[in-house]
Amino acid sequence: MSMQMDKELAQKALSLLDQKIFDVGMDYVRITVGGGGAMMLAHNFPGKTNDVDGVTTKGSFEEIKALAEQVGDELKIDHDWLNPHFSAFTFYLPADAKSRYTVIFNGKKLVVEALGAEDVLIMKLMAGRAKDLAHIRHLLKCKLDLKIVENRLQELKNNSPYAKSAQKALDLLDDELEE
Repeated sequence: MSMQMDKELAQKALSLLDQKIFDVGMDYVRITVGGGGAMMLAHNFPGKTNDVDGVTTKGSFEEIKALAEQVGDELKIDHDWLNPHFSAFTFYLPADAKSRYTVIFNGKKLVVEALGAEDVLIMKLMAGRAKDLAHIRHLLKCKLDLKIVENRLQELKNNSPYAKSAQKALDLLDDELEE
């Protein structure tokens, strides 16, 4: 069993990955982070995370995968501490999500951005998992534009494949706002 990462360890892992990318002479890599990694690194969530969910927006994930695994070995964290799993859910994001990205790491060859609070909230609400409630409650205390969240969930609700999930997400949002 490997250990969970706190903010400091996650930043150390990104820094080590940056150094490895630099050492092998790879071109610049840009990663956008969501999920627990974004919660911790960009939105001051005090908890820990098992992994950093990131999608490459410059460079390919396959190119850095082996380097990320080396970082995992060196820091005694999961091999897939950095993984692209949330890429399957990025279609939940509004078209202007990029305008809310925050740079959370800017190294020699690696730039890491996090989704904005609104966008992480949309993804957490759509996932609707019990384990996300602490994140949802934390985000609702942050300074964010709830209109962005409500409008996107409404759009998803009007898009038949996601209608049911979006309605559940809207109900969950209402419940949490009433608390």
